[in-house]
Amino acid sequence: MTRVKEGLERLLEDLEESGRVELDAGTMGGYFGERPLTDKQMDTVNDALNANGFSVATIYVIYRDVDGYRSFTPPPAPEPLDLSAESIRALSIRQPFVEQILRGEKNIEYRSWQVKEPGPLLLHASDTRAGPDAFDDADIAPDTLPYAALVGIVDVVDCLWDEENEEFEWLLAYPRRFSQPIPYKGAASIFNVPVEEIQAALQAPT
Repeated sequence: MTRVKEGLERLLEDLEESGRVELDAGTMGGYFGERPLTDKQMDTVNDALNANGFSVATIYVIYRDVDGYRSFTPPPAPEPLDLSAESIRALSIRQPFVEQILRGEKNIEYRSWQVKEPGPLLLHASDTRAGPDAFDDADIAPDTLPYAALVGIVDVVDCLWDEENEEFEWLLAYPRRFSQPIPYKGAASIFNVPVEEIQAALQAPT
């Protein structure tokens, strides 16, 4: 059961008992965990509450930044893809982190080196995976995910130096998932993928 479903069950139980629950950063974390809900997940919560006869008043929830996620204002639209280019850059990321990027649950990628330019970046799911705790925290089953494959694209919108942790934060926006993973061998650091090999996927990412 996902953390959203589990949190909803507890929230509905409390609402049935008391008839009213005030949600703030603390109580939201108690129901759904520390990681912020995405807009889609929040819509799911609101829809479920309405379906069970509860009206939802305006809620102001202020989260502190959590590892891998930060609130920032992205550009108004994704950067257009240049399908006439010879290649497009890619980055290999372990699961479940690349899946969290595609779900909008992770919008920061931490690296020891600075990305040179903003713009589109292919997401490659590495053939190695993070440890079990990472999958537990993400509430994702390892066997449901693709590995050693190109899985989507995201825009790098900025790159900031994190003085405290002494690493760069790549700020990500507009993740788009390919309809099908494309088996592909990754590489260290940034690597280039010929556009002609993935042109069909680039024309219709979701």
